[in-house]
Amino acid sequence: MNFGIRLSEERKRMSLNQTDFGKIGGVTKTSQINYESGERKPNVDYLQAISAAGVDVQYILTGKRAVLTGEGEMLKTKPDPTPTSSTEDRRCGISDRRLTMMDELLDGLDQTQQQEILSVISEKKRINEMQRQLEQLINQQTRQSA
Repeated sequence: MNFGIRLSEERKRMSLNQTDFGKIGGVTKTSQINYESGERKPNVDYLQAISAAGVDVQYILTGKRAVLTGEGEMLKTKPDPTPTSSTEDRRCGISDRRLTMMDELLDGLDQTQQQEILSVISEKKRINEMQRQLEQLINQQTRQSA
């Protein structure tokens, strides 16, 4: 299964047509069709926008589902038990095996675009972790003042 098919699956999972899903990503219906058919590859801004709307970008890129946490709004990836070989990979929590798989899936994008996508994913994970910690602090304060 390729990137376009998984993108289409995520769109259908969210019960959206190509026009509405494209709007979320900031593109036209034609661009959305091209992404799903494999004619074109989306840019980082598109992936970031659909990720913010709750799309499982990890699944689209790698074929592996993220784990839903909380109310199902936030996505948190499972930690990869595979040891990594570089500081950069460890910092992002991405193994060499996953990077290789993602490189193959994103064939046609240059290395700069691939790194931008990985940075967006890493940033999303960081934001989700911060949101989780903030929710915990709010819950603690609420319990203490009750």
